Amino acid sequence: MMKMSRRTFLKGSAGTLAAIALSAGTGASINAFEASAASEEAVWKNSFCAFCHFPGCATKVKVVNGVAVEIMGDKNSETNQGRLCLRGMSTLNNLYNPYRVKAPMKRTNPEKGLDIDPGWVEITWEEALDIVASKLKAAMDEDPRSILISGGFGVEESFRVAPAQAVFGTPNYLTSPGTLCPEHFNQLHLNGQMLDRIDLEYVDYIVEIGRTMGSDWCATSANHSSHYADALERGAKFVTVNPYCTHSAQRGEWVPIMPGTDTALGFALLYTIIHEIGVYDEHFMKVRSNAPYLVDPSFEMIKGRKVYKQGYIRNADGKPLVWDEVLNQAVPFDSSMGESYALLGTYEVEGKTVTTSFQVLKDYVKEYTPEWAEPITTIPAAKVREIARDLVSHARIGSTINIEGFEFPYRPSCIFMGRGMASHMLGVEAAKALGTVNLLLGNLDVPGGIQGTANANWYTLNADQDGILEARGIMANQVTGEDIVYPPATVDMGGFYPMRHAAIPLAWKTINDPEKYHIGYPINVMMVHGADPLGSGATCQEVIEALKKIPFTFSVAYHYDLPTQFADILLAESSLLEKDALYRVFRNEKEVTHQTRGLMGTMVRRPAVDNVYNTRIPEDILADLAERLGRLPAFSGACNDNGPRSLFSAVSPTMAAGLTPEYALEPNKKYTWREFIDRKISSDFGPEAIAEFDKCAFKPFRLPLKETYNYYYVPDNAIRLPVYYERMVRNGEKMMQQLKEFNVTVPNQDMDHIYSHYSGMPVWYDNAGFETTEEYPFKAVNWKVHYGVNNTGGLYENAYVQEIIDHSNSYVKCVWVPASAAADLGIQEGDTVVVESRFGKTQGKAHLSQFMHPKCIGIPGNFGRRTGYMNPLKNTGVHFNSLLTVDESTLNPISLSLESSPQIKVYKI
Repeated sequence: MMKMSRRTFLKGSAGTLAAIALSAGTGASINAFEASAASEEAVWKNSFCAFCHFPGCATKVKVVNGVAVEIMGDKNSETNQGRLCLRGMSTLNNLYNPYRVKAPMKRTNPEKGLDIDPGWVEITWEEALDIVASKLKAAMDEDPRSILISGGFGVEESFRVAPAQAVFGTPNYLTSPGTLCPEHFNQLHLNGQMLDRIDLEYVDYIVEIGRTMGSDWCATSANHSSHYADALERGAKFVTVNPYCTHSAQRGEWVPIMPGTDTALGFALLYTIIHEIGVYDEHFMKVRSNAPYLVDPSFEMIKGRKVYKQGYIRNADGKPLVWDEVLNQAVPFDSSMGESYALLGTYEVEGKTVTTSFQVLKDYVKEYTPEWAEPITTIPAAKVREIARDLVSHARIGSTINIEGFEFPYRPSCIFMGRGMASHMLGVEAAKALGTVNLLLGNLDVPGGIQGTANANWYTLNADQDGILEARGIMANQVTGEDIVYPPATVDMGGFYPMRHAAIPLAWKTINDPEKYHIGYPINVMMVHGADPLGSGATCQEVIEALKKIPFTFSVAYHYDLPTQFADILLAESSLLEKDALYRVFRNEKEVTHQTRGLMGTMVRRPAVDNVYNTRIPEDILADLAERLGRLPAFSGACNDNGPRSLFSAVSPTMAAGLTPEYALEPNKKYTWREFIDRKISSDFGPEAIAEFDKCAFKPFRLPLKETYNYYYVPDNAIRLPVYYERMVRNGEKMMQQLKEFNVTVPNQDMDHIYSHYSGMPVWYDNAGFETTEEYPFKAVNWKVHYGVNNTGGLYENAYVQEIIDHSNSYVKCVWVPASAAADLGIQEGDTVVVESRFGKTQGKAHLSQFMHPKCIGIPGNFGRRTGYMNPLKNTGVHFNSLLTVDESTLNPISLSLESSPQIKVYKI
C-alpha cells in the first residue's frame, strides 16, 4: 500500500495553480501524487462531482493501490464534455482532509458554546446509533413535532429530507437559509416553476439585475462561462445593473445602482415603455396575460402606500370579464383567444365603472418617471430611457422563429433577475415590476427570452379557473398561498406567512420564546446534516441561545463545523469519493444553449476508494436508525414514493420518480443505499443498464429542441400571466380573515405593513431600508464567488481552493472599499478595517476598488466562519452575515427575505 503523510498530501496542492488555466479545457485535472504514483498500475473509476448547487459533471478518478491520486473531467459525458472546474478538481482534498470527522464521536463536556471544547471521545458506531435512536424514540413517543431536522446544501447529492421526515414523523424541517436567496417569486408566477434560465443561443440584449453570468457562478456542467463567451462573440450585449462591477459587467456595460432600489428602476422602465415609447407586445398582452381583465380601478391608502385590493369583475358563473372591442361588450375571458380584447379603456359593466388591468398599470406608473427614480437609484434618467429603448428595439416584437417545424414568437431581449434584486424589503415588489417589463416584451418561455428550467414533458403547466398560470411542485405556495395554521404546526412559523419563501430564522426565535410565538411544544432532539445555521444565517447569538436549549443534538458531520460545537453525538460522514450516489440532472439553470437545452439524465457514483476513516454515508445511517426505531416501512415507503415528495425527479414521462412495483423496497427489510441505487437503475432502465455506468457516470436523456420551450406545450392563450396580481389580493384577504377567526395577529409584526404588500400592483414606499444615514453612510453588498458558491462540500476549508484564492485572487477575502471614498475615510490598501451595522460587525483587510458603487462596501462570498476544530483556512476572510438581522420589522413580509444590504459604517483600527 502506498503510504501518504500529511506533508506529502499538502505538497500535492502546489500544482493547483495550474487549475485555473486548465479548468476550461477538455481533460483538465489535478494530479496530487504524480511523483509517487508514476510507476504504479492505475485504475480509473467513474464518479461525478457534487460541488455545485446542482451537480452535473461526470469525472474519472485515478486510483493506485487504493489511493485516489488524480481526478479529471470525463470526455464521454455530454454534460461537462471533459471539463472540470477548480471546485471539482479539489475533490482529492475533500477526501484526504486531515480535519475531517473520522469516527463517531461523543461529547463529554455538557457545556456548549462556540469557543468551548466539547471534549470529544471516539465511540463505536453501535454505541453512537443506539444513543441517537434512544433519544429519537423518546421524542417520537412524547411528540414527533419535538424533533427538528436542519438540512442544507453542504452535501447536495445527499439531500434526503423525505426519508428523514418519514422515519422521525416530524413536520419540522429547516432547509438551507433561503431567506438569503428568495429569488423564486418571479419565476413561479411567470414561468410556473421555481427557477428560470436565459436563452443564450438566441438572446441579443440582456439586462442583468441582481444577477450575473460567467465565472461569478459558473457551473461547468452547464458550461456557463463558455456559453457566455460565445454569446459575447456573436454580439450579444450585457447590461449589468448592480452595486458591484461583476465579471459580465466588465465585458459589457456596468450600471451601478443603490442596493434595494430595483423596484424604483422597474417603475421607471414601465413608465418609459408605456408612456413614452408606446411600443410593447400587444398580441402577447391580449392573448397571454391578464392585462385585458376588468377590475375596479380604486385603491386604498395603507400606511401612506397606494395599495390595490380589488378582485376581477366576474360574471354570474364567477369567470373574469374582459371587454371585447368587436362585440363592444363585456365577455368571459375565455370567449375567444383574446385578439379582440381591449388592453386600455374605461367601461360600464352592470352599473360599475371598470377598467382593464393594463389601464390600471398605465395610470399607476404615470408619476414614476426616470427623473423620479434617479435620486433613489442613482441611475441617470437618460440611462433608464436608453435601457428601455434598447429592451424594446432588440425584442423584435412581432417576429417569429421556426424550430423543428414549430413557429415560436421570437423575443431576444430580456431582464434577467436574481437574488441581489430580491433580498430586500421591496424585493417582491421589484420582481412584480421588472417581471411586468418582460411581459411587455412578450419574452417569457419563448426563444431569446426567459424560460423555466424544467420542461413540460414532465412538469405540466396548467391554468387555474381564471386562466392564469398555476405554479406546481416545490414553492408553489408563493403563488397559491396557504391557509393560516393556528396554533402553528412548525417552529418556523410558516403557517403565519401564506406566500413565504423560507421562514427558517423564525425557528430560533420560537425555540427561545415558544409562548410568544404560540408554539405548544419544545424541541427535544435536533438533527443537522449539511447545514450551518450559525454561519449561513444571521443573528448568530440568537441561534446559539436556541441550540443551547435543545436537550440533544446529533450531527451527520463531514467536518467540525460550527453546529458540531452544540452537538452531543457526531455521526461521521463519508467523503464524496467514498459514497454511492444517484443524482438526476433534469434542468439547466441560469442559462441554456442548444448544447445543453433539453439535456437531462441520471448520474451514478460508486466509491472510488474504500473509506479512509471510520465513516458512513448518510442514507445508510438513516436506514440504521429506521431499523432501530422500528420505522423501516416509513423509510422504504419514502424511497418507493412516486408522488410529489419523491427522492428523484423523472426525466421522461415514461419514467417513475420513485421505484416501480417490481423493484420496490420491501417494507420491513433493510437495504444499503447501493442496493437502492441498483434497484433505481433497474426500475428506470432495466437491470442491464447497471453496467452502463461503468463506462460513464452520466446516462443522458435529451428532448427535441422545440420541446425545450414551454410555449410549445401551452401556446397562445392556453395560459395567461399576471400583470395584475389578483391572487395576491385574494391571499391577503384570506390571511386577514383567518387571523380574525383565530383572534390572533402575526407575532412581532405590524399587520397594516404586512397587509399593504398583498396588492394587485407592485407597492412603492420610501424608507424601505435602502437609504443611508449620517451614522451609517454606506450599504453593505455581498456576491457569490466561484470558489465556494454554496460552500457545498466544505470548499472554504479546502486547501487546494484556498491556495488558488490566495495566489490569484486574494481580494475576495477582503473588504472592498470604494476608491473614491477611501481618502475621506483615512483608509489605505491593506488596512485592517471594521464594518459595522446596527446589528453586528465584522472586520478584514481593506481593498480599494473602482468596482464598487461609491456608497457601498463590498464583502464577497461567505468566508470567516471561525471554529477551532476545522482547517484554520476556514477562519480567513470576512464574514458578511455578521452584519445581518432577522428582526421581523426588517424582513420582507411576503417572502420573509432578510435585508441583504444593511446600512453600515466602516473605519480603520
